[in-house]
Amino acid sequence: LATAAGAASAALALAAGGTTAAKEFTILPYADIVSELKALAREHGDLISLDTAENLYGQKPLKGCGRRKTPCHVYIAHITNHATAAEDPARPQVFFSGELHGNERVGPTATLEFARFILTSYHTNPWVKNLVDTRSITIVPTANALGYHLFTREELGIDVNRDFPIDDPVSCMQSRAARVLNEIFRANLFQLAITFHAGTEMVTFTWGTITALNPSRRKSPDDASQLMLSSAMSAFAGKAEGRFYPFGRMNDIIYPVRGGMEDWAYASSWPFSGHGHEPCKQSSYAPERTTYESHELRVLNFLVETSHAKTPRQSTLGTDEDLLNPAGAGEGHIPRNVRLMLFLTELVQPYVKIVDADATSGLITWEVGGALNVDKTYVVAEYEDLRTRKIKSKSMRARKGATRWNGGGVFSRNGKLRTESEAGQRVQLEEDFVHRGHFPFIGAFNTKLQLPRKSSLRRVQVFATVDSDWATSDGAWPALPPQSHFVNARTNPDYTVSHNGHEIHGNVLWASDPLCFSEDGDSEPCSE
Repeated sequence: LATAAGAASAALALAAGGTTAAKEFTILPYADIVSELKALAREHGDLISLDTAENLYGQKPLKGCGRRKTPCHVYIAHITNHATAAEDPARPQVFFSGELHGNERVGPTATLEFARFILTSYHTNPWVKNLVDTRSITIVPTANALGYHLFTREELGIDVNRDFPIDDPVSCMQSRAARVLNEIFRANLFQLAITFHAGTEMVTFTWGTITALNPSRRKSPDDASQLMLSSAMSAFAGKAEGRFYPFGRMNDIIYPVRGGMEDWAYASSWPFSGHGHEPCKQSSYAPERTTYESHELRVLNFLVETSHAKTPRQSTLGTDEDLLNPAGAGEGHIPRNVRLMLFLTELVQPYVKIVDADATSGLITWEVGGALNVDKTYVVAEYEDLRTRKIKSKSMRARKGATRWNGGGVFSRNGKLRTESEAGQRVQLEEDFVHRGHFPFIGAFNTKLQLPRKSSLRRVQVFATVDSDWATSDGAWPALPPQSHFVNARTNPDYTVSHNGHEIHGNVLWASDPLCFSEDGDSEPCSE
C-alpha cells in the first residue's frame, strides 16, 4: 500500500506542475506579479482573461509604481472555460483579493500561485479541469497596487479596509482600491470570497462591525454555514510553521471595524442594522455607485489573516511539492492559502459525479462534491423488463454521510464543533483522500443495484441533497433567515437572482449526469 500511495503521490506532484525539484515560493514585488499574470494570459488565453480596472470600469490608476509617473494598474484576472461561459449564465462565481493593506505580503503571491496552479493543471488534473469548466473565478492580487508597491499599509494615507459603506465608516470610497472593488462586486454575483491580510493567523467571518459587537448580536443569519466552512477551511489549508489556522467570527477572535470590506460584501444589500444602507457622498464618486439593489451584495467573504509577520521569512513560505496535500512536504504560507482558494472554488456549488458503474455486478460508485454534509443520496435505475420489454424505474436505498471535504468529520457526532487542532488532525489524509491522480473523484458512496433477475440495466442517475442544516439561523442578529446567495442557492428552491448577465437559481436536489447502458452492458454518457 505504501508503494502504491507513493507512486500515486508522485503522479499528483506532476499534475501540480512539479517534476523532480520542488519550486520554493518567494514573495513577489508588484512588477513581477504583473509580469507573471501577463505571461499566464499569453500561455492560457482560452482560460484566463486579464484586464485593468481602468479599461473595465474607467477607474484611472494612481501613479508611482516604478518611476514617479508609472501607473499603478489594478489587474483583474478572470479564470473559467471562456468557450462555454456565455451559454452558462448561472456558473457560480468566487472572488479572491490578495491584499487591501500594501504591507501585508502573502496574499498577492498566493493568489498568483493559485492562478498558476489551476491553469497549468487544467489538462492533467480532472478535478482542476472540472473547477475551471464549472466555476467563474475572479482574482485581484493587488487592489491597493500603490500601497503594495511602496510597502505601505494605506493608499495615500487611506486605510482601504475602513473605506466601505457599512456601519458608518469614517471614510467612504475615498480610496481607488475600494472603488475598484466596489465596481467589480457591482458587476458580478459572487457567492464566496476571500480577502487576504496579515498580522496574525486566522480564518474569520461576519460579524465584524461595531454595531454587532453586543454579545446578543454575535451571530449573523449565515452563521451556521460560515462556522462549518471556516472549520473545514482550517483543516484543508493545513499547517504553516507548525500551526493550523484558528477560526471564528471577526468580533470574537480579532476586532470590529467600521467600513470593513468583509461585512460590506455580505450585508450592504439588506438593512442589517435596522436603519438601511446609506450611500457614500463623495464629490468625485457618484452616490449611485454605492446605492445597491437588494440582490447585489450577499457574499460570504472570509477575512484570512495569513501570518503573524506581515512579510514572513522565505523559509516559511513553502514549496509546490505535493501542493494538494494538507500534510505535504511543501508546508508553508503560500501552499496553504492556495488550498484555501481551491477549497472555496470547490465548495461554491454542489455536484454529483458517477465514478464507476458495472452493469454485471450492479455496483454503482459515486462522489458528492461542492458540499460538506450529504443529507441524502440515492441511485435511480432504469431497466428493461426482459419478459414484457417495458422500461421500468427503481430508486435504491438512500444513504447519508460526509463528503471527502469533511472526511474524518469537522463536527463530532453530537454536533459540537471540534477544536481547530483536532479538526485539522482528523481530516482524512490517507491514500483515498489526496494521493490519487483523479482527486477527489474516488467514490465516497456506493450501492449495489437490486433489480429483477430477468432485467437489463439501461440507465442510472444519482441524486443528492446537501447541507440542509445551513438553512437554520437560530439566535441570529438580525432575526432573519440566511441572507447569502451561497446558502440560499443550495437550501431554497425558490431562490432566483439575475444581475448583469449572471444568474443564481436555488436548488435542493442535485443530480449527476445520467449514464446509459447498451444491451452488452457497456456504459457511456446519455445523449439526451
